[in-house]
Amino acid sequence: MNKLSKKEAMNQWLESNPGKTERDWLIEVRCTTNTQREALKELLECCDACGIKYEICHEVDLDKEYVNLISSEPELQDILELKTMNTFDNFNGYCAVVFEDNGIEYNPYHVFDLYLPHIGWYINIGSEIEDATTERWTQQTATTHFEGNGLEDIPKARIFMNGFNEKLNVQYSTPKSNKFRNEVDGCKYYFLPWNKDVETDAKKSDLKDYKLLPGSVRMFWATLFKDNFNEMKYFRQELYLKNHADFKERRAWMLHSLVTEFQKGLGPNKTISTTQINKLLETVDNELSILYPEFGEIHY
Repeated sequence: MNKLSKKEAMNQWLESNPGKTERDWLIEVRCTTNTQREALKELLECCDACGIKYEICHEVDLDKEYVNLISSEPELQDILELKTMNTFDNFNGYCAVVFEDNGIEYNPYHVFDLYLPHIGWYINIGSEIEDATTERWTQQTATTHFEGNGLEDIPKARIFMNGFNEKLNVQYSTPKSNKFRNEVDGCKYYFLPWNKDVETDAKKSDLKDYKLLPGSVRMFWATLFKDNFNEMKYFRQELYLKNHADFKERRAWMLHSLVTEFQKGLGPNKTISTTQINKLLETVDNELSILYPEFGEIHY
């Protein structure tokens, strides 16, 4: 019996759980720990609040991606169809034979748990280290797999395949930063945000052998939300206050104490302004960020 694809498994789960949504499937089934579930809930709620679009169980068909790109290059289409794929129905059919000849299984369909199109990030929940260290699926379009199958005799075709591979890597990539590198040339920071244990596991893994370094959770949020950073930060702070009643009470008490002391200094005929209160609140939050590191990650 053939194994169900991720999308088929999700659809079966939805049929068996009336009233549940794709989002419920992502949180209840794909997440394996409560830490992951809480982190994912927070991310999705922030995306909703800031208008960031996302897709659950997003499927990529390499043949469709190939057709979409080559439709704008009729000259290349003629070359590739005439000299390399004239005996095949489509790009996937050609790839399957090329990969089989090289002893590699070709998979034309790829389904990502969560896809964020505005930045081109995909996330497979629970597979962070594997995704960050390989991204093997995009390697299936690299020209090295097509050497000996006609492409090496067609310079324009080789250029096209390189462009196709680069396009996929831009449009679909694991969460990472291209801006922050260490002294090792080409070393990138990959973000592993779902479970605090993941970063520990990553440091024990072979990440560095792939010239990859674990990036911070804080940078993950900053990179993902970009222009929506302040809106996201405010929403996350409010969410934290909502979920931590003791912290909220302590914050209010600290602010009240500072406001009272400040008001005494102004004298009876002056009233503290909203701007001054906001500055005092910033002082409170700075202090609380030291005492509560989880809040500190949100605040800064």
